[in-house]
Amino acid sequence: PAEDEEDARAVLNLEVPRFDNTRKFEGIERQKMAKKDRHMKALDDFAQTLEQFAENIEQNVLSLSRDVREKLEQIDDKIQAKYQSLTEDDYLVVKSKEELDEELEYLKRTTAGRSDEVEKFASNLENIERERADKVGGKIRDLVDLLVSIAHQLPDEIEHTVESESFDLNAVVTANRNSHAELLGIMRTKQIEIEIIALHNWDVAKQQWRLLRHNQSIAIFHDDITSSEYTAPSDRETFMKRVRSYQQERHDCRQNLINDLSVCTADTITSTEVQRVKEHLTDLNEQEITATLDCYNGLSHLRATLRNTAERRMESLRKELHTYGALHPEPDLTDLSDKIKIILNDNEMGEVFRLGGGLKPELQAVASEFISEDIVYDSLVSTVESRLDILSAGFNLKEVMQERGRLPRLDTIRATLSKLRTVPRAEVAGVLTALLPDLREMSGYDKMPATFLSILNDCADGIEAEINQVQENIDKGLGVEDRLGSRPGGSRG
Repeated sequence: PAEDEEDARAVLNLEVPRFDNTRKFEGIERQKMAKKDRHMKALDDFAQTLEQFAENIEQNVLSLSRDVREKLEQIDDKIQAKYQSLTEDDYLVVKSKEELDEELEYLKRTTAGRSDEVEKFASNLENIERERADKVGGKIRDLVDLLVSIAHQLPDEIEHTVESESFDLNAVVTANRNSHAELLGIMRTKQIEIEIIALHNWDVAKQQWRLLRHNQSIAIFHDDITSSEYTAPSDRETFMKRVRSYQQERHDCRQNLINDLSVCTADTITSTEVQRVKEHLTDLNEQEITATLDCYNGLSHLRATLRNTAERRMESLRKELHTYGALHPEPDLTDLSDKIKIILNDNEMGEVFRLGGGLKPELQAVASEFISEDIVYDSLVSTVESRLDILSAGFNLKEVMQERGRLPRLDTIRATLSKLRTVPRAEVAGVLTALLPDLREMSGYDKMPATFLSILNDCADGIEAEINQVQENIDKGLGVEDRLGSRPGGSRG
């Protein structure tokens, strides 16, 4: 304890050293200034790098903008040149339908190329901003490593500086992308407008082409029908030349005979001479009558031939005008025919065609007639229309029977019709007898089309007549057997 007290007194008597806060440590000061200089230089270099990046990106964007503007202007000039061509009658009238369709394909290809340039520009802008973000992000990471190694500031302060730079970078990228989105929105809207205008202008050109070809065909027809081929055909001219030649020969003969008589005097004329002249004149007269009749018949034949030629030319004009459809929109019968053929070749429709009886051959005939060149005639159209009316007459039968609560009978009728195809001939009358009441009932459905009701009534009347005929034949057969059985010595085997 004495030792402890002694130590305590020694501590209490210690003198506190005095600190000179005015003292300078030159080495430490130099190191601090060097760190500060390096720190500031790192920030300055980073700022210059950002500035250089921004300048390069600006130049790249300007270069891309000029490039895309020049390309779009070139494409727009091509489109406008095509529009101008499509408004010129001389350019349109010589085009075929296939060549006119190629004009549409050209416009589609050109506008698609324009759209590709817009999308390429959008992709380039996105790549520029992505490259800016990647490079600046890498420089920020390098800056962090450098500032930490310099250690002029505490990590928290360095983190605050980096966050500020990152925020500025994100703000720039976001602002640029918003601007790019607005610009691309305008460009894409313009692109859609150009595509719509292209289709519209082509459609207008097609309508004009239809009218031009329509008028041209009629003008050519009028030129043909009023040309010498029809007003003075070569075969008629040759025929009439031959007729006039024979007339001249007969006239010369008559003139010679008259001259022979005129030189005769009262002393020289004889009855024999007069008789000879008379006989020759009579013969010439008969030849003239025959020649006149032959001329009439020949001209009638030539006229009939020419009329047939003119009618064929007129029918050719009719079919040609129908291909243009200038005065009324033509239905796309080729497309309809192709759709029917797709259905006909569908294996899943096999059961439908099996139950439909003659449905498949009927649809095959309709598909062929749709693309027939004679579809322009009312006689064929009326026939096709009538058959299609029959095919579609029963489309709403299921709905009508469902409303009447008779839908189960529809399956029964279908089964009966299917049975009718395979039933033995001797049992056909019994199946038809079972089917007749249902046909009579359905023929009274007022919501069904008149065509359906008419066909159904005809079928029911025919079935009823057939049943009556069968029954009459049976009765006659029984009557014969009765008479045979009533004969003396007769037997009914």
